[in-house]
Amino acid sequence: MTEHIRQAHITYFLRGEKENEKFWSRLGGRPDFHKKILLDIGCGHGSLCVDAAIRGAERVVGIDTDP
Repeated sequence: MTEHIRQAHITYFLRGEKENEKFWSRLGGRPDFHKKILLDIGCGHGSLCVDAAIRGAERVVGIDTDP
């Protein structure tokens, strides 16, 4: 059971590779994160946080109520 849950979490997180592009396009494109500090409230599994960190954010904090 635990392995199934873990795989479900990984699958959900990896959807971010496609879904992040859709999200950024609604904002007119990906913001410049270079040397920025980002707080993502309601981050889910954090794929947008990872995206921002990869693209140069100085610090990223993600908060979500779902354990």
